[in-house]
Amino acid sequence: IVRLVISGAGPTGLLLGCHLRQLGVDAIVVDPHLGPGTWTKAAVTMPRALEVMELVGVADGLCQQGRRLQTVGLGTHKVWRGKVSGFSKQGVASRYWPTCIGQSAVEAALDERFRKLGGRLLRAARVTEVSEIPGCVRADVERFVYTRSPMPVPELPAELLDVKATTLEAKYVVGCDGKSSIVRRALGIPYVGKDYPQAFFLVEMECAPEHMQALGVDEAEASFMLDGGSLLLLVHMRGNLWRVIYSAVGVDENMTVDDLRVVWKSLMPLSIPESATFQNASFFKVSCRIAESYRRGRCLLAGDAAHCHSPAGGQGMNTGLQDAANLAWKLAGVLHGHADDGLIASYEVERRPIAEWVLERSDAVFGAATSASRVTAAIRGLVARLVLPMLPSDLLPPAAIRNKMFGLSHSYADAGTCKASGRPPARGALAPGDRLPDCPCLVDDGTGEPRPTTLLRLLCPLRLCLRVLMLGPPAADAERRTQEKLIAEARTVSSWPLQLWSWSGSGQGSAQVHLRPPGEDVLRGSLSLGPDEEAVLVVRPDGYIAGVHRGPCESDGAALARLLRDVGVASRPEARL
Repeated sequence: IVRLVISGAGPTGLLLGCHLRQLGVDAIVVDPHLGPGTWTKAAVTMPRALEVMELVGVADGLCQQGRRLQTVGLGTHKVWRGKVSGFSKQGVASRYWPTCIGQSAVEAALDERFRKLGGRLLRAARVTEVSEIPGCVRADVERFVYTRSPMPVPELPAELLDVKATTLEAKYVVGCDGKSSIVRRALGIPYVGKDYPQAFFLVEMECAPEHMQALGVDEAEASFMLDGGSLLLLVHMRGNLWRVIYSAVGVDENMTVDDLRVVWKSLMPLSIPESATFQNASFFKVSCRIAESYRRGRCLLAGDAAHCHSPAGGQGMNTGLQDAANLAWKLAGVLHGHADDGLIASYEVERRPIAEWVLERSDAVFGAATSASRVTAAIRGLVARLVLPMLPSDLLPPAAIRNKMFGLSHSYADAGTCKASGRPPARGALAPGDRLPDCPCLVDDGTGEPRPTTLLRLLCPLRLCLRVLMLGPPAADAERRTQEKLIAEARTVSSWPLQLWSWSGSGQGSAQVHLRPPGEDVLRGSLSLGPDEEAVLVVRPDGYIAGVHRGPCESDGAALARLLRDVGVASRPEARL
């Protein structure tokens, strides 16, 4: 029996596997591909997705490979109408920016990291059936190689031909196997929504800079051309490499690069130069669907297996990566005995509303961009020709939408899974369920000069513990002893390991991490705290705030103990699965 079986080695499944291995959980990933994908799909990785990948040491290397997304061009009827440059702004602080880095690079980096963390990866195989038995799940696995048409099925290495099928038993199975998820179908969970009449043809293009400059797309990282319900998108990945994405009704798997040249000529100001080269062409259909439930017994769904939508807004891969980060520490917490199964139930409670928001926005944007109705086309043309050129380019997209696209302002505050105590917060203040602000700070680890870092970087590498961050005025010796007693008593009631972070001298005697300005003022401002007011934050392994207590904690530790209990992470499970 293994702890976890993950069906699917796309970005979601691999990141889930990486997080679980980092947290000491044995995980096997099963996937029908012979290696990481080389075909073209997701093109932009958002800041929050990079933050959760850096918890296992992957994001910084990816950023070095890609280009920062700052400007998006928009055109209609062979004419470039204007640019949108609000992507260069951040209303919510993060050390990352939207980055033009393809899904294939993300998969390759996560595949390598998962193996280095000791993860087991069964390739050229797929899960065909799941069935729950007392105490675990049985996953039937068969030898199978997936290839995209028109590529032929490759010959398998000799060592893979010996085993045709096997059965794995695990405490949990997670289906990360895409919108055609076998795990979801085996569980009988309906996939509710609609299919679009449009389909997508994607390909990578190498083209000399002077040609792209003549085309008018050299100053934007991404450029859209819309015409009569068709969409052509160019994304500048790096150097001379561009990702070309074409969507229209009637696109099918038989489309070729020669067909693309014809389409390009009808949509763009200039034809594709003959010297351009193409590789990794792919085709896929799009849907807007969500699973009726993310869970059945010991089986769960994540990523496209749980929800899928059009590529509009660049949210698909990014939403799946955040699913993985939310689920991993909860599974690990239950399997290590720190919490009961109710913690895993909070996964869907927190992540489903975000998927619903993504589906709704993506559907609206895709419909507005590709609808062939005369009314929609007329409105689209007026906006492109008259409105867009008049607006300052850095006002779009609006800050509220941009921050959610980046993944930085999505919150679990309304899910009821994270709690507050003490003085009521001011309207708009940082709340339980919000992402911890990535404030700059200095950390004093006792080895010399304090070193600069940020709050979220202090969570790296991922650890299975709760951080208790104390904010308050510099503590006198007597107060410090009281705080040490508070933490000691909290540890006796918490089933989770606790790590104390202190700021401004609070609790220095018992703190494992001593923080120094400049970020304290930023954090206090986010919490709407005065300069001498006290607060305690409990931070989850995934960087979200599990609880906030505003005001002094009682000397017996009751306030902190209640806060830990109220967020469902302090009661020791009577029976471990």
